[in-house]
Amino acid sequence: MLRIAALAALVSTAACSSKKDDTTPAPAAPTSISWTLDGANVTGTVTSAVLSRDTVKVLVTNGSNRIRIAIPHRAGTMRLSDCTQCSQYAPEATVSYSTGNGTRVFTPYAGSMTVSNSTSTNTTGTFNVSSIANDGTADRKILTNGVFSFNY
Repeated sequence: MLRIAALAALVSTAACSSKKDDTTPAPAAPTSISWTLDGANVTGTVTSAVLSRDTVKVLVTNGSNRIRIAIPHRAGTMRLSDCTQCSQYAPEATVSYSTGNGTRVFTPYAGSMTVSNSTSTNTTGTFNVSSIANDGTADRKILTNGVFSFNY
């Protein structure tokens, strides 16, 4: 009988000493971006990502190439286009690509971006964009299979 009482006391003590739920927040998704350009897979380095009012603004580098991105802070699919015509056709998001440390800029003329998740600390999604050089040539840059996760 003494053994049963000791066992019951041990079980009730173990039941009462359970840990509280861990309230440590889950780690944020890593900041990353990748895309395909001219048939080659490319990974960029996110040099800045800032949530400014209702827009996520991002600068990405890859060697001497740069991508500037502006995304509304919300989930959904958005069209990409040339912002030089914003008064007539306002794009919902922009992705501009430049080469040679910004000396040659390619402006988007078509494409889309899908933001799958946008929180107070992270935005994730995908994109495809067709861009044309703004230096008067007909050179184009087509970025496909874009995937991103930005922490700010």
